[in-house]
Amino acid sequence: MRLDYQILWFEDQQNNVEEVAKGLSTRLSRLGFNLKVQWIKPGSDLNNTFGNIKNIVNNFDLILLDYDLGKDSFNGADIAKKLRRSNLLTDIIFYSSASPSNLRRFMFDHHVDGVFCINRNNLQGESFEIIQNRIRKILDINHMRGIVMEVVSEFDESISDLTKNLESKIDCSEKRKEISSFIQEKITTLGSKNVSQISNIINNESGYMFEELINHRACSSFIKYEVLKRMLEDLEDKYNITNILEVLKKYNEDVIAPRNELAHVKPTEEKGKTVFKVGDKLYGENEFKLLRQNLLNHRDNFNDLKNLLINGNLEEVQRE
Repeated sequence: MRLDYQILWFEDQQNNVEEVAKGLSTRLSRLGFNLKVQWIKPGSDLNNTFGNIKNIVNNFDLILLDYDLGKDSFNGADIAKKLRRSNLLTDIIFYSSASPSNLRRFMFDHHVDGVFCINRNNLQGESFEIIQNRIRKILDINHMRGIVMEVVSEFDESISDLTKNLESKIDCSEKRKEISSFIQEKITTLGSKNVSQISNIINNESGYMFEELINHRACSSFIKYEVLKRMLEDLEDKYNITNILEVLKKYNEDVIAPRNELAHVKPTEEKGKTVFKVGDKLYGENEFKLLRQNLLNHRDNFNDLKNLLINGNLEEVQRE
């Protein structure tokens, strides 16, 4: 599990449970997770239905399975049996208008173990309790540190792609030199040992290589962020990106600083709970929930910016 909580949902009448899905999405967002649902409408027969999903079922955090799938030849219990016989360990919630005791009887008759049985009327509340309990069990603070490291690496790649896209649209050599000098200044401040390499890249007689420059090991996450912010500040008056830029300005405080703090600190005990302690600052359950929410916010912001570039709303940058 990362920032996305993924559900594989078997249901032949999706409209009947869409409100349940919306409710789960709202509750998960409060915990700092984004809900993704892949809906499965049963095929013509059991083997066809199972064949379409057998290679992806292990990618999901939870499977929701209706009993009545609108088929005479098979039902949800048959699919549950197929899933368990394929050695799937993922949690399964089996629901219908029948009572939980009757649903458990269906599972027993099909020789299926380890399935949660819920009446449709209680599906949202009881499903969320199961989800929340599972999250609490697996999401220890070391796991959360791993999520932060992985997502920030993903953000680094997004920032690199965005800066390369923006730089490719600049046809003014002076502006290119200005951006290059800005990168050189940032890298010089953080470590003079790489300055000669950076200078060689910029002054390379065979051609200036922005990609090589932005991907240089000395061009840290913070410098990449600063470069992107600098490029976008030049565009703020010309394009409607003030909101995007305002979110981006919080990136160091919301993402880079916590990532750097969590990269090296060790867990400790505080009031009977395991936390990360950095000076007087604690990272516990509440702090990680806020951090996950911030990560989702910045991921959405990068996606919005990418969509602007791809859709052509930033087809050209200001030229001198």
